[in-house]
Amino acid sequence: MPLRIDRAVARLRSVDLDPPRVAFVALTVLPALTLAVLGWSRRWTHDDGFINYRIVTMLRSGHGPVFNIGERVEAYTSPLWVGVLSVGDLLTPLQLEWIGVTFGIAIGAAGMVALVLGSRRLTGTSGDRWWLPFGVLVLLAVPPMWDFTTSGLENSLTLCWLGLVVVVLGRWSTGARPPTTAEAVLVGLGPLVRPEAAIYTVLVLALLLGARWSRENWRIRLRVLGAALAIPVAYQLFRMAYFAAVVPNTALAKSAQGQRWTDGWRYLDDLVGTYLLVMPLVLTAVGLLACGNRLHGQRRLALAVLPVGAVLHTVYVVRSGGDYMHARLLLAPLVAFVAPCAVVPLRALRGPALAGPLVAVLVLWAGVSGVALRTDGLREGEHTWIVDQRSSQVDSIDVAHPVTAEQQGWGRDSDLVAFVEGDQIFLDREPLGVPPAPGVRTPLLATHGLGLPSVSVSPSVHVFDRLGLADALTSRFEVPRRGLIGHEKPIPGAWLNARLSDELASPDLFVVGPGGPGVRPLHESTPASWSADVAAARRALECEPLRRLDAATTEPLTPGRAVRNLVEAPGLTRLTIPADPTVAITELC
Repeated sequence: MPLRIDRAVARLRSVDLDPPRVAFVALTVLPALTLAVLGWSRRWTHDDGFINYRIVTMLRSGHGPVFNIGERVEAYTSPLWVGVLSVGDLLTPLQLEWIGVTFGIAIGAAGMVALVLGSRRLTGTSGDRWWLPFGVLVLLAVPPMWDFTTSGLENSLTLCWLGLVVVVLGRWSTGARPPTTAEAVLVGLGPLVRPEAAIYTVLVLALLLGARWSRENWRIRLRVLGAALAIPVAYQLFRMAYFAAVVPNTALAKSAQGQRWTDGWRYLDDLVGTYLLVMPLVLTAVGLLACGNRLHGQRRLALAVLPVGAVLHTVYVVRSGGDYMHARLLLAPLVAFVAPCAVVPLRALRGPALAGPLVAVLVLWAGVSGVALRTDGLREGEHTWIVDQRSSQVDSIDVAHPVTAEQQGWGRDSDLVAFVEGDQIFLDREPLGVPPAPGVRTPLLATHGLGLPSVSVSPSVHVFDRLGLADALTSRFEVPRRGLIGHEKPIPGAWLNARLSDELASPDLFVVGPGGPGVRPLHESTPASWSADVAAARRALECEPLRRLDAATTEPLTPGRAVRNLVEAPGLTRLTIPADPTVAITELC
């Protein structure tokens, strides 16, 4: 026994306890642990996260990546996140909500580690021994980073992917070899993390393929390009064959191609102004420039590529009007901007004389931001409302950590389960009162709030999304006037009546329900025009473009149907439907 103790002591003495190395290990581990602790302390699930969980349940049940049985609509935005959740559901006994929480925290923490290691490789030179936290401090001091570590959404996955891209850039820029196949595959995953992440994929691929143009041959470039594009191209072909669309249905429902600069600027200001981000971003840029001044050629380009992508990504978010969730869509560009200088070598800042004040100011800001700076509730504009979703949810239901559906007053033991049953149709909780049309799956629940109701009821219950995220026809309505960001396509009542029943229902049941201030109907029927509008909508549904859309998304997926979907996907993606049924007949028939 004494001999074993002596050997253990000898091993401990042999460990290299060089202070700079110990400090860097701490700098690598502590941010990840801090994010994990803060994420756990703010654990919750957003309503949109339950949309992902419904789709995972459908996958597990053998129905495919769909929201409703027999209806192929891509109601998710991140295929890779749905895949991660599905693997977790397959391999662990955890409830889906807890898979979202635990995997989100673990993946986010891994992303922080990758950021530090990649940044060190990217910015360091021989002789650098001491490192300072810059980018990681900015990220840890912004409360929405804590909130969206969980939430059931893909933000942690985005953080991790960007961190791994920094690792790839660091390895590539400090060596003479081309990217490996695995590194190219990783870079190419951007569009599967989120569609907008394609910005970073394109820029990084352009750098990897073009920076050594004179030294690398076409064989190398084709290998890298083929490896990077293989998975996203394969998924795109699957999307077109399976869903008959070129983009996710969520992009169509939210009119992501529109221009809404004023709303988007308000959304940007809501993040930057709330947390006084101008100052830390300027300090981060100083660190970035200081590192860039020591580097040359491809290393300088590698240092700049993600910040350039972050600026383009921010412009895209602002142009499309932002979102109703405080900060969510701007967290990815924030990560990308600070990622290359997540840590900065002390020597790059010309020693303690400059580094001391910079770090002191950054630490002071981080303390104020993390402790005191918070959004002040709902922020409304003409077509926007921006809200801290987690705080609003906690306050409304008085639950400190609303993770599961049951904790949020829903779940399989809620009264909704017993209420929605039989061969009936329900508009929220009101029976439609008329029989379903042939081919309409029942029981059917038509609702504006999609996530929580959809996981409370059985997968066999058809959950009709009245805002279009999970409905192929509603997502394609034209928007005659701007409405609430992300909620501006509530299906007009006449169309909904026509789709659900061959009989005329009371128009009073079809009023636009809750969904936030500013949700407005696309087309309103008067009591006198109600019957004519419903009849016109029924006729419009028989127009050739709408019959093609219905067939593409509901017919059994035979090889022939898949080929037809591939061919028709571009046209069906461009299809727009006038909200006025009478106008729709004129334009579509």
